[in-house]
Amino acid sequence: MRSLRFLTTCVTACLLMGSRGGCGGGENAYIMSQMHLVTTNADEEVPSGFSCSDVSAGSGSSSGGSATDDFWMSEESSESGLSVKIGSFEQTLEQRFYDRGFIAAHQVDRFLVTTPGGAQYAFVYWGGDSCESCPPQPFEPLPGDPFGCGSGSAVTP
Repeated sequence: MRSLRFLTTCVTACLLMGSRGGCGGGENAYIMSQMHLVTTNADEEVPSGFSCSDVSAGSGSSSGGSATDDFWMSEESSESGLSVKIGSFEQTLEQRFYDRGFIAAHQVDRFLVTTPGGAQYAFVYWGGDSCESCPPQPFEPLPGDPFGCGSGSAVTP
């Protein structure tokens, strides 16, 4: 009886995760992101970042800034995907969730966020089977792309 209960729990968890490879299939599921400050001065070095979150294991989180900063972001991964919050001071400016369907379809999400202080940040999130430094081609980068992804010659993070 205990084995049947365990098996039922495994199958239910597998179905809830939406795994393409079945239970224990070892499916790789990653969500990558790029972000950078958009500036008008091309010679100015812009703050930027790249991340790759493995949602296969379903654990982990990262955060940057706090509720007292003009810009902050928080990412939390689980077995079902990646939750993203971007804000300024105590206000959430953008909130997104990237699920396993997004990953499996290798989708790309691009958006801009402007803080109350006037700073504008560009974000790109995409899904894949491994960590990749640039979204799938063809890809049109957001303004001020420091990664060189639009030209097809990516800068390794």
